[in-house]
Amino acid sequence: MARAPRSKQLCAYCGLRIADTEDHVIARQFFPAKQIYRGNLPKVPACAKCNSAKQRVEDGPGVIFQFGHSSDASRTLLLTQVSRRLQKNKRLHRSLRRALGEVIVKLPSGLLIPSLAITLSPRELADMWAWFHYVAQGLYYFELRTILPADHTIHLVKPTTFEQFVIFRDLITRDSKRQTREHASGEIRYAFTRNDEEQLTMWLLAFKSIEMFWLTAGPVSQASVGPLPANVEWTKPERD
Repeated sequence: MARAPRSKQLCAYCGLRIADTEDHVIARQFFPAKQIYRGNLPKVPACAKCNSAKQRVEDGPGVIFQFGHSSDASRTLLLTQVSRRLQKNKRLHRSLRRALGEVIVKLPSGLLIPSLAITLSPRELADMWAWFHYVAQGLYYFELRTILPADHTIHLVKPTTFEQFVIFRDLITRDSKRQTREHASGEIRYAFTRNDEEQLTMWLLAFKSIEMFWLTAGPVSQASVGPLPANVEWTKPERD
């Protein structure tokens, strides 16, 4: 847990309680213990209750996101940390063991090859959804220096086709006012745009092997933003 902020600030996540800690929006456990990765991670003020709640949903993503990612950081964690973390978290270990199975992967050449894949349980999906919501709130505060207003909503977007991905990507990357950031030696990359008149922000996060879009919408833009098409918006999963 980080040192408490010197000045009294409200929690970036709930916006209600006084912050008594600082929280890394994307926790240090996602990276090896080296300054190049952990030295400039975005931090926000957080209350102890929200900090603890966020930590409870980070264990799954902290392990799962390392798989399928070929960076030196992920390889280091897979070799040195993941096994230890799974030994400590028996529930997660059992869940991932049950989820591991054989699949057939079709290569671009058309060749079919056997492989292994993890089918995430409802609990892991719910934790991942909750974690992305915390990240959306944290980055909103980190970049805009204000708490996401209570009457604004977060919409996680999960394109199901490459064409949908390109549409959402271009909405952000073609905006001349977009801003881009890079942290943790390139392990975290994101771009965002904001339209204060429409009370709308759009975000694209590239983290590990994951690319996630989300929108934050105020009362002015909620009618046009939501509900997004059912096959695009990632709605809150039901837990086990």
